Amino acid sequence: MSLQHGVASADRGTPPAVPGALPLLGHVVPLLRRPLEFMDELRRHGPVVRLGLGRVPVYVVTDAQLTYSMLTAESGSFHKGGRLIEALSRFAGNGLATVPDGDRHRRQRRLMQPMFSRSFIAGRAGVMIETARSVVGGWAPGEPRRTDDDMQELTLSVFLSALLGAQPPTEVRREFQRVLPDVMAGTIRATILPRALGAIPTPTQRRYQASLRDLRTAIGALIDAHGARSNDGGPADPDRAGLLDLLLDAADPESGQRMSRTQLEDEVITFVTTNGQASTASILWALYEVGRDPDVERKVHAELDAVCGQRPLRAEDLKSLTYLRRIIHETMRLYGPAWLLTRKVSAPGVLGDFVLPAGADVVFSPYVIHRDPVVYPDPARFDPGRWSPERAASIPRTAFLPFGAGTRQCIGDNFAWDEMTIILAETFRQWRMTPTGDRAPKPVPRVTIHPDRLVMTPEPVRAA
Repeated sequence: MSLQHGVASADRGTPPAVPGALPLLGHVVPLLRRPLEFMDELRRHGPVVRLGLGRVPVYVVTDAQLTYSMLTAESGSFHKGGRLIEALSRFAGNGLATVPDGDRHRRQRRLMQPMFSRSFIAGRAGVMIETARSVVGGWAPGEPRRTDDDMQELTLSVFLSALLGAQPPTEVRREFQRVLPDVMAGTIRATILPRALGAIPTPTQRRYQASLRDLRTAIGALIDAHGARSNDGGPADPDRAGLLDLLLDAADPESGQRMSRTQLEDEVITFVTTNGQASTASILWALYEVGRDPDVERKVHAELDAVCGQRPLRAEDLKSLTYLRRIIHETMRLYGPAWLLTRKVSAPGVLGDFVLPAGADVVFSPYVIHRDPVVYPDPARFDPGRWSPERAASIPRTAFLPFGAGTRQCIGDNFAWDEMTIILAETFRQWRMTPTGDRAPKPVPRVTIHPDRLVMTPEPVRAA
């Protein structure tokens, strides 16, 4: 008999059904029309609730403590899986984010852990800073820019520079920029739509399938080109070797076995898609929120002046940018990195007062957890001050899960923190970014939450 909080599983019930389900469709319509609002409203129906995706029941956990328990203490009954993971696997195969729990996941994580150590990431910061400085330095002052396009390009450039150990070829970056939005939008549609509807070959679905194929082709070409350059002599400076160099050389410490070509492609695709979209979204929202709050903007510029003065940003400066880190914390609370995640019940699972049947899909949403008004007063307000040491002490560890928790916590969280800090620091070092246009950007939930369109005007921080 399973126990949790001292209550026998036999005494527990089934989560309540959310009202408003339509015949055959269940709750698909509100999930497609207003997904963020609909998910946030589920909290009022209970800590665990039951939705219908078509005729298939899906359980949604809205409570932070129960979510944390599912990812940690109760993870033996709630394995990595479910509809989102199935959709991600269509292009990421068995990469670290999608490979099933068990020995294979442990081997892959052990194999890749060294390339996400703090020391290795710190060694890549220099080329990331150079890339960010070069890109934002090319902007024209006073000229409104499609900042959503700019940051997609910049984030990919910075990540690929860390992956390759050098600035990426322009054609590679552009191909990823072209296919990634379709891939991620198609992934969230595949998660929400009943399978029968998702299989209809609409023009949108055909474009998604073509983008999946093009993404795999681009990754293969990138690996081949990098391998050819390495065979011609490798990186001139081993300290500037990229993540891909480590992947190519990585061997299991117990068996000595290297990655297969398929696994290598799966891991690189996982890095490019998860990093390229999640970091971009967070950076865009941070720029927008800072740009419309003069007090926050003054504070971040003052911190950069105090830390760097007139000299360029250095890798060792990142740890001193504490206010900028609070801005990133608050941005990730409100917008990302992923708004919806899934698990699969591997054995009858107990969450609070409920038992979930084996084989069921479970959904949890950092977006919902991070907007709980009990934990975060005035939850829709952008307030970096929440993360000052005094106020952050009142926020439970369980209530902030941007990178998950437990054995499946994102391995690249430290990399993402440094990458976002570098890009925002280099942008704010050179520019004051002012939102431009007659309307606020609308959140568009793909796998991450992107602004539909963000136009901002850069003005020099200092007069020429």
